[in-house]
Amino acid sequence: MLSKEKYQRNLEKIENKLAFIKRAIDSDVTPEQKEWLRGQSVLYTSLFQALQANGTADEMGEEISQDLYTNIQKVKKKVINWQKFNNTDVEIFKKLKKEKGEDWVPLMDIIPPPSRITEIRHADLCDLSFPCISYTNEELCQFTEQIFKEQNLLTEFKIAPEKFSKLIQMICYEYNVPAYHSFSHGFNVFQMFYALIKKTELEQILDKTEVFASLLASLGHDMNHKGYNNAYESKLRTENAVLYCDNAILENMHASYLIRTLKDPELNFFDAFPDPAKKAQFKDLVTAVILATDMGKHNKLLQKFTENVKATVEYKRVKASGEPISKSLEEKAFLAERPHDKRRILKNIIHACDIGNPAQKYDRYIYWSALVSHEFDYQTQKEAKRGVEVTGFLKYKDPAAFYGGQIFFSKNLVLPLWEQIGILFEGAREAVENLNNNLKRLEEEKAIATAATAEVK
Repeated sequence: MLSKEKYQRNLEKIENKLAFIKRAIDSDVTPEQKEWLRGQSVLYTSLFQALQANGTADEMGEEISQDLYTNIQKVKKKVINWQKFNNTDVEIFKKLKKEKGEDWVPLMDIIPPPSRITEIRHADLCDLSFPCISYTNEELCQFTEQIFKEQNLLTEFKIAPEKFSKLIQMICYEYNVPAYHSFSHGFNVFQMFYALIKKTELEQILDKTEVFASLLASLGHDMNHKGYNNAYESKLRTENAVLYCDNAILENMHASYLIRTLKDPELNFFDAFPDPAKKAQFKDLVTAVILATDMGKHNKLLQKFTENVKATVEYKRVKASGEPISKSLEEKAFLAERPHDKRRILKNIIHACDIGNPAQKYDRYIYWSALVSHEFDYQTQKEAKRGVEVTGFLKYKDPAAFYGGQIFFSKNLVLPLWEQIGILFEGAREAVENLNNNLKRLEEEKAIATAATAEVK
């Protein structure tokens, strides 16, 4: 794109961000926050006016305007974090959309959010279908700390509770508030994985470093997600697309954000790993698990996982019979004592949790689906606006097409993976049961929606 076009677009974005800051001054913020915002507004308004008066639509102007936009965006993100901490992500998402004068897909008004559980017991946090989308970010951070403490990880790694609280809040604050890929989603994946730890043999199989790394990776696996997929990043030749050579663009960025947060000087998180080998194991597992959430690798990951699960079943049968076990079978089977096997299992399980909403009870699952439907549709609007090819199948059309898309996704992508996990771990079969029940319900809803569409025509 020509520097002139980028320069003009940056000016428009800066103007929008300044308008947001000015509105925030009159919003529900503390007097100290209000005063700080006034100072930021005066500073950046004067810089913007100077840029308009003296800036030039060339490479230098583009660079200066981009730097100014980046700094104002940090102010906006700070304000959103103040607002979102005591609210649910959906509440803040809708508030931001209203301020922009933008709508959301009709499904979000038709499908209600799941009900809150009035009195949370720890057993609720062990439920695969915990309705986390209905809780504030502050509450989700508190639940997160409860889970880590229940696993005795802070004591095991000698981490001060107040420092760990700071870490969880920092991870929360590095999430944006698109419709779907918010901190609520990060927590959802983290909590589903934790529920599987409690329901299966994973708690006995994994060592503490593996549990700690996997829980943190699942929590932070979508940090700084802006609501657009890898294909979008690649089409627009974004900075991340260039940086990561179009390979797992977002997943590499998410992993980088999490590792950078763990290295923050205020935390010195890696002091918990005085053994360099353990520190390397931790960082390597965090990165591997997050990279495995790339949907572009789904088919290859599932194919290999299916082969390994089949070999594991056969290995157990042969071992029980007393027959000799071939070297080939032993190499393909998952063995609990082999770290690389546990790593492969963790990559598939956390990937399954990442796409695991259809494996939850229907009322929790379908609301998440409405949120992701909006996010996909919004991406197509952005694609059209930026003049790149529009990803047609992501565009919201009507309820019948929505339910049809959910049937395809659940049946062909989600169910096969969870079925393999259910073969490997009996305690995960609840997810398979939920999936099958949801598929029946989706077929019913699709038939109703199709009939309603036909009547209108």
